[in-house]
Amino acid sequence: MGISYLRKYRGQVAGLRNPHLWIIIALFAFLTISHFTQLPSQTTFLRGISIPAIIELSRHSLERFIYLLLVLYAGWTLGIIGSAALWLASTVVMLLRTFLISPNFKDALLETVASLVIGALVIALMAAYHHNKQQQEKLEKTMKDVELARQNYEELLTNASDAIFIHDLEGNITYANRSCEKLTGYSVSELIGKNISELLAPETMPLARQVRDRLLKCEEVEQPYKQNLIKKDGTQAILRLATNLVIGDGRSIRFQHIVRDVTEQERAEEMLTKIIDGSPVPTFAINKQHKITHWNTALESLTGVKREDVLETDRQWVVFYRDKRPIMVDLIVDKASTSEIEVYYRGKSRPSCLIDGAYEAEDFFPDLGEDGKWLYFTASPIRDKNKEIVGAIETIQDITETKRMQDNLSYYLKEITIAQEEERKRLARELHDDISQQILLLTHGVDNLASKAERYLPQELRNELGRLYELSQQTYQGIKRYAQVLRPRILDDLGLLPAIKWLAEEIHNFAGIEIQVKTDTIPPLSPETQLVLFRIVQEALNNVHRHSGASEANVIVKHQRNEVSITISDNGKGFEVPKQLSDFAGQGKLGFTGMAERAHLIGGDLEVNSQVGKGTKIIVKAPTKLYTERNS
Repeated sequence: MGISYLRKYRGQVAGLRNPHLWIIIALFAFLTISHFTQLPSQTTFLRGISIPAIIELSRHSLERFIYLLLVLYAGWTLGIIGSAALWLASTVVMLLRTFLISPNFKDALLETVASLVIGALVIALMAAYHHNKQQQEKLEKTMKDVELARQNYEELLTNASDAIFIHDLEGNITYANRSCEKLTGYSVSELIGKNISELLAPETMPLARQVRDRLLKCEEVEQPYKQNLIKKDGTQAILRLATNLVIGDGRSIRFQHIVRDVTEQERAEEMLTKIIDGSPVPTFAINKQHKITHWNTALESLTGVKREDVLETDRQWVVFYRDKRPIMVDLIVDKASTSEIEVYYRGKSRPSCLIDGAYEAEDFFPDLGEDGKWLYFTASPIRDKNKEIVGAIETIQDITETKRMQDNLSYYLKEITIAQEEERKRLARELHDDISQQILLLTHGVDNLASKAERYLPQELRNELGRLYELSQQTYQGIKRYAQVLRPRILDDLGLLPAIKWLAEEIHNFAGIEIQVKTDTIPPLSPETQLVLFRIVQEALNNVHRHSGASEANVIVKHQRNEVSITISDNGKGFEVPKQLSDFAGQGKLGFTGMAERAHLIGGDLEVNSQVGKGTKIIVKAPTKLYTERNS
């Protein structure tokens, strides 16, 4: 026996606890002792029994026959390995007896060889029997697996969410699952035997014949494709289906269809098409495969690209960029994170505050129009009823004129600010160099006059001269302070934050209000932005000491992303805030209106919060860069 043969039947080796193993060992030992000795004739209870004489065989021939019976018994009870091992042991015993002891060598050798051949045949037959039995068991198991797979397949088809039906080459339906009932309104029993042409709308029959003919010719068919179904109640449904030709015995035997009702989706898409095409806002949409599904007339006018040139393609990028890259709608469909979107738009985009999952951005596109265009665009996800993203839509606004107006506004801001500050400088210089010097001379004159006239003027006049002297001193100090306020040199020399701290200290010294200043590190700001923010803080703190009656105030400067915010708050008496900042002018509070206008000039915003008896809080926010600097 080869190794592979032993491996094949190693599962049949008996364990030591098998009683048949010990019975066979005992019989084999007894038979072997009998084969080499005269043990049966010497045993009392066997002495009178002469089985060889009864069957007319010699004792040793009978023993050889019994060895064959033991081999057969071992094969039946211990398996092929057991019978082979016993056959091998019997071969050794019989050959030793033949060559060493037997007086009739030829007859003994012949009987031994015959016994061994018969034993080998018996083992071969038993091996064939076991092999056939194993193959039969495997076949039965395979048949059971096939039947189970068939049942599972039928159950899968029956309970599939998509409608599945099968019809023969003539169009007669031979199988329909449960979903077909919901789709058509017919029961399964009603569908079986019905011709497929009875279910399809007449206008779609040519397409059905075309698909059938192409599949029978083994030609490719674009799938899935759409069909119109007539339901039992007479209504129509729009289907998306895939059709396969089933081959059996080398010939075409039937068609199998997998069908999905897309009526609601198609109607929603039709409505979306009407909305997009009728919108005056340039708009386009893509599906989950990044193919353009909508491209409206307004977008054609803006870009010069016709819808027929881009529909069903993924070339939406070509309108905006020279090299292929994902645009905002592509990133929305791919569920890109804010950081991933930032890679492509680099500070020009932000999440929408109105639509979940949407992003908005503005950018300059030099290839649009003759001189390029500034566009503001918003991309939003399109979701199905399960909230899964199935596409994205993008609306675009041409803000080129708005940007040009902002450019002009920034230019005028700069010019106005320069003119104002030059005038403030001139006034500060005149106050310091001219009027303050004259007041100082007047103060000295009054002092000298009072000193010379001390001996001969009445006390009342001397007192009056003293009051004039003190008044002139206060006037001199006031003029110096106003000259400093008109244009503090610290703003030009050290920047915004030191200037705000100086201003807080000045007001504290002048009005006795405790003012705490807390600042973040802020990036360098343009001179215009620094000056506007300083003037707003200056106006706010002046309001605190003039009108609020506060004892404490706080100034907090923060920097977040591309924005600087300054919060000025106090514990004063507060007031009722109107609905709009422009209403402050009607209430005589022109300072708030001026602060708001200043903030808007640098692209910022002003917020005023106040309640009677609970103080006031003013928040001004401004971009770290002016519009013209962002676009340079």
